[in-house]
Amino acid sequence: MKTLVPVKYALLLCLTGSLLAGCRLLGDPVRDILAPSDVPLNNSAKAWMHEQNGQVLSFKNAGGQTQSVRVRRLDGDAESGVFSGKVPIPHLPVKTEFIELDYRFMLQKDSVSLAVANENTLNFFNTVLPSHDAYRPDQLLATFRTADDLADEAANSLNALELNYSLGPHTYGSVLHVNGIATSKNTNPKPTDAQEIFYSRADGLVGYKTVDGQLWLRQ
Repeated sequence: MKTLVPVKYALLLCLTGSLLAGCRLLGDPVRDILAPSDVPLNNSAKAWMHEQNGQVLSFKNAGGQTQSVRVRRLDGDAESGVFSGKVPIPHLPVKTEFIELDYRFMLQKDSVSLAVANENTLNFFNTVLPSHDAYRPDQLLATFRTADDLADEAANSLNALELNYSLGPHTYGSVLHVNGIATSKNTNPKPTDAQEIFYSRADGLVGYKTVDGQLWLRQ
């Protein structure tokens, strides 16, 4: 028996699963009456998503060593049930547009996912740590509501966003800084595991720091 889930929470559950495109709560009886992307992403959400599918990014540490990060991009629509107040409308899916970027650290053979999606007409940016384990849910590391104004965006981010952030020789207007990646999933992480990521609104993934304290900057 399927359980109806309010749209606000349904999308969060979809985001913390590995395949957003496969997230559907209800069937197809009235699907054709709804246009694709009934709840599209706005420009403030799309402004965060830059890299393309299959792109390989190069990073270098202070010692001149390099590492590669491969990008997997997924653009699509997630479906969720519609509620009117407290009364569910059965068999009526709503398609909400999303974009997911999965960054796979080639040396560590690990990944972190970043996604924008719409929850009750509010666009959210979510940072997810995939568990790669069917019996353990993915972890939501950080989330904030996107906005056209950078100051408003930062004010709603619970300290996840930093403005005019300096990283190496560069200063970025708005940077998402997420810490605790390796230690969130492993009590005994390897020194080379990615522990922190730095993600720029204007440039995408611009750096990360490993457990051993080494900073890797995008080239």
